[in-house]
Amino acid sequence: MGEPTAVYSSSIEESLINSSKMKTRTRMDPLLWHKVAAIFGIAGLGLGTYGFHMYHPQDTSFKQVWQIANLYHLTHTAALVGAPLTRRPHIFGVLLAIGILLFSGGCYTAAYFENKKYSLSAPFGGFAFVAGWASLLF
Repeated sequence: MGEPTAVYSSSIEESLINSSKMKTRTRMDPLLWHKVAAIFGIAGLGLGTYGFHMYHPQDTSFKQVWQIANLYHLTHTAALVGAPLTRRPHIFGVLLAIGILLFSGGCYTAAYFENKKYSLSAPFGGFAFVAGWASLLF
């Protein structure tokens, strides 16, 4: 009677090992945020360079909008590099990425077309930034 128990317990152990291997395979790697930060960083540097050297709006106030978009873009991109160090890297990373896309993207678009109606997404992006930083509290 001792043998069947050993076979049964070893099959349970194998299934536990296999299920833990499956979980590690399907989990998203927190270091993914380094790659996302690299992409956002390249885009931020390119957009900043364009804004400084080639962007000459008719209404000069849009130049400042472009600069603010770029400042928030690059600042939060730098923060994304630290996402793997947080308790919930994917929540922090997603919220900052959404913030960059909505806030900075909306400001870039409004500045490029010199039309404030394109900045309607900026408040939602700002909220995503605040939520991302707040996520570090939990």
